[in-house]
Amino acid sequence: LVLGSFQEPRARPIARWQDNLHEAEAAMRAGDLYSARSLYTQTARIASWSDDWIGVLAAACGLKGLEKQRYDYFATRTALVRAMIAAENQRSPAGMNAVADAFAGIGEHNAGAMVRSRIPIDAPAGAQSPEQMQMWNCR
Repeated sequence: LVLGSFQEPRARPIARWQDNLHEAEAAMRAGDLYSARSLYTQTARIASWSDDWIGVLAAACGLKGLEKQRYDYFATRTALVRAMIAAENQRSPAGMNAVADAFAGIGEHNAGAMVRSRIPIDAPAGAQSPEQMQMWNCR
């Protein structure tokens, strides 16, 4: 019998990705691009902990505005992959389509097609609120 070898998993901090997203947007408006990038990245991480594809996608949209093409959208693509995984885990065709559209918005048409190919044929359409529709409009 070995005592002390069992470690409880670390609890993730309870944070709302929406709070970080609002802070990131405020930093963008203030011209603090370094803080905005950090906060968008944190937003994606927090949202992905709970498979919240909307939050991860919102963060990716923010990162897209920061990166432009000069950085080849590295962080944006990373967040979009996380959003795809979260949407797939949630079995959300609306989420998968939104991620596919976001990939197309950065010129990654093959990635967008790959995301759409992962939507099951018999998947329900699913209804989303207008706020959710606004949140994932990255174009």
